[in-house]
Amino acid sequence: MVRIGVIPGSRRGSHGPLYEVGFSYVDGVAQAGALPLIFPFTRSLARVEALLDLVDGLLLTGGGDIAALVYNQDPVRVWGPDPERDAFELLMIQEARRRRLPIFAICRGIQILNVAYGGTLIQHLETGQQHAPRRQEEAIYHRISIDPESLLYRLLGRDTVVVNSYHHQAIHHLGEGLRDVAWASDGTIEAVEGTDPDHFVLGVQFHPERMLDGPEARILFQAFVQAAQGR
Repeated sequence: MVRIGVIPGSRRGSHGPLYEVGFSYVDGVAQAGALPLIFPFTRSLARVEALLDLVDGLLLTGGGDIAALVYNQDPVRVWGPDPERDAFELLMIQEARRRRLPIFAICRGIQILNVAYGGTLIQHLETGQQHAPRRQEEAIYHRISIDPESLLYRLLGRDTVVVNSYHHQAIHHLGEGLRDVAWASDGTIEAVEGTDPDHFVLGVQFHPERMLDGPEARILFQAFVQAAQGR
């Protein structure tokens, strides 16, 4: 069975730090026919290599903001950074890229993916009311436009789709080795793909794992798992 490494988030509980990951990420992977494995954080490259030896693909999940210093900026509007997660994910992406391990990146995932490729982030969207709900349990929905020459278009078969939105940060300068392939009406980058044709890399700013009752979200997870299966 295809195995997918899933990056959890973390939070501080009453007895110390806790890992956490939404059931919906695990469900998205499992419904696509793969076995999800949740990874613990480490700053050791040897441990990162050992973890990636176990899987066929890497899922980068949503969560808090990335520390601005990671992309050489001073923090202005950064909420809930987790240095341990930042360091772990950067090592994971570096090694997954070296191995050409398929990567699917969601929300925060697309942002850390871009940073790992040398890009930067917008720390706070001035048009944030179009992207961030007032409460996390709510959702904002908006249209995105998709490049007809992209993998995303080939998968979904449409140049416009409606997506959900839960973020106040976004890609600013694109990292080398990525290209933007979908945008909101205000120009916010909503999806990126890797430029290496032999390496499946897809990042989306929205949350397909929260839309698994619709065909588009399931298609994205299935394409990712199929890429992992085809390694």
